[in-house]
Amino acid sequence: MKEAERFGAPALSVGELEHFLRTEFPQVFNSASGVSIEKVWHGGALLLRLRDEACCPVVLLAQGPSRRLLDEAGEGGVMACLIEPVRAIQLASTLDLAVTRFRELQGLRQALADRKVIERAKGLLMAQEGLTEDEAFRRLRRSAMDTQRLLADTARAVLRAQAVAASV
Repeated sequence: MKEAERFGAPALSVGELEHFLRTEFPQVFNSASGVSIEKVWHGGALLLRLRDEACCPVVLLAQGPSRRLLDEAGEGGVMACLIEPVRAIQLASTLDLAVTRFRELQGLRQALADRKVIERAKGLLMAQEGLTEDEAFRRLRRSAMDTQRLLADTARAVLRAQAVAASV
């Protein structure tokens, strides 16, 4: 079993990765021109799209990284960089850490998104009901507890209800 398969995804050769990217992200490649992965780097834009659309951590494998490559990889959301030749123990520990950091980052992004939704719902309640910020928060929290739902889900429901009422 390949070391990367422990993490739920098979290890891919460069050719297999290129085929996967051509299949899953055809808009990135111009098949008529025979563009290769190395030629579509675009300052890490490909890595950002891969990370966001495939929703997975990206670990860069390089023969000898330049400062520019590392800067672009950082901008592209790369979680780690391994320099060839790579030993199995390096791969396993690097993938473990990359997956852990990626999950933490996803959690932080979700918390920020939830916070924004809660703030919007509080603002709506304050405007419509004439409540203070603390009163609006307590009302949202009480509703979430009474319905055994997450506070962010309750806030989303408040915003949806307002959108439906506004469209009628």
